[in-house]
Amino acid sequence: VQALATIEQNLDNIRPAWRHLAATRNTSGVSKMVVGLWLIHESRGWYQSALALFADALEAMGDDTSPTTCPPRSFVLAMHGTFRSMLGQVEAGSKEVATAFEELRVADDPAALFFTGMVKAQTQLYLGRIAEVVGVLDETTARGESQGSDWAESRFWVAAIKNFRAFVALRMKDTELAMRLLDESRAVLGPDEASRRYREEVTSARGHWSGPSLNP
Repeated sequence: VQALATIEQNLDNIRPAWRHLAATRNTSGVSKMVVGLWLIHESRGWYQSALALFADALEAMGDDTSPTTCPPRSFVLAMHGTFRSMLGQVEAGSKEVATAFEELRVADDPAALFFTGMVKAQTQLYLGRIAEVVGVLDETTARGESQGSDWAESRFWVAAIKNFRAFVALRMKDTELAMRLLDESRAVLGPDEASRRYREEVTSARGHWSGPSLNP
């Protein structure tokens, strides 16, 4: 919360700095700012402003790069697609996110891959493509839990993804899976009020379901 407040207070300086980093192709600087800019604009509902920022960065960085040499551009594309989806251009936005995810599969940027996996699942959920949602969440979970994953923060991303996957499992009436995923997630992230209430919701759903099924 404090980090978001600091970003918001300095947005007038951050936005031109972001554009400069993109224009000069400072990929390290761009990569460090993506998530913070996404969080502040998404949490405040500044979707149009975010779309413009990420569009500016895409234009400045050009399209003559590959994901292996410039994974931040793919990450920026994913965020651009996410905000397009939020603004009602769901099909076009989801295609951008899906393209970015495919590009990041071959790039050496696990944070970007995990975050893009989360937003890909989100945009596919908008379209009701549950098989796609399950596929991307299960793939990113498997990557993070693989023995070859030496990225220290992967277990935290996996825990966050399992929270999302638990929601999908619940909507598919698989309460057993939802409970297991929530327990595994809580073992890493620790208990909090939100997860406690959500777990109670999952528990109360056993044997009773009043919402629509999302079975593909």
